[in-house]
Amino acid sequence: MKTLKKTLATVLAVVLLCGLMPTTALAAGWEDVPEGGIGFHYGNQFLCITVPDTEGYYTYGTAEGKTAAQIATDVATLPEDGWQWAVTKTADGLYMILNDFQVSHSLSGFGLMHNAHLTLELRGTNSMTATSNFASTLLSGYWEYNLTIVGDGSLTLTGGSYGFNCDGDIHVKNGQITVSVRSMAVRVGRLKLGCGVTAKVGNNADGSSAVDFSGSASRKYLNIKPPVRIAGDANCDSNVNVRDLGLIQQHLNDWDVSLFEPACDVNGDGNVKVVDALMIAQYTV
Repeated sequence: MKTLKKTLATVLAVVLLCGLMPTTALAAGWEDVPEGGIGFHYGNQFLCITVPDTEGYYTYGTAEGKTAAQIATDVATLPEDGWQWAVTKTADGLYMILNDFQVSHSLSGFGLMHNAHLTLELRGTNSMTATSNFASTLLSGYWEYNLTIVGDGSLTLTGGSYGFNCDGDIHVKNGQITVSVRSMAVRVGRLKLGCGVTAKVGNNADGSSAVDFSGSASRKYLNIKPPVRIAGDANCDSNVNVRDLGLIQQHLNDWDVSLFEPACDVNGDGNVKVVDALMIAQYTV
């Protein structure tokens, strides 16, 4: 009996000791983001964003997980400041704006995860950092959902095993992107680069081993740069001519063509319209 008591006391002491030892915080998993949803980790917390059912309405909030009490009815009604992200539903999936969104998390899972096709607009300086040695992916897509990156801001992904991780495609149309991780900068179906966008991959943080991206980015570091904007230079060949005019006309007629949209906005009003094509036509005559 004494031996049994001693054994039970020893087991209980070990259990209590284990309870006092530090443990790795458990991150939210795939099942925590519903179909058509999106969420992100901040600190040791997780926010699953409630996306409005009405297309064009935005939910917005901060990098600390605080969401707005009001929902913006369109992008024009978003506040001038006080928010770092905004999400709306589209016909194809989700549209998310990162607006000086800078977040870090100490958990073992992903940073930001989307369970739908996602278009990500970059505004200002954005970053996601994983501080845990057990962190997996900074930006992750569920199953074969695609990610399209637009906007003239920047995004830096640091820490974790993977920078981008999904079975779908990533299409970078614009933006400055830097990835520095422990294993693989990009693990996706395909990494597609927009007109004039360049990418270099390597295994040294200083860029000394960087090579041009050629269909595989199984390296630790990735640096993507947008082309230099020349008003009217739709095809990024450093000239403005009838070829650019033709591309913009095709774009306005909803043709699937490769062009650099910021350069097509000749008058700088934030939209590509017939007036921009007319300005190029006048220039090339």
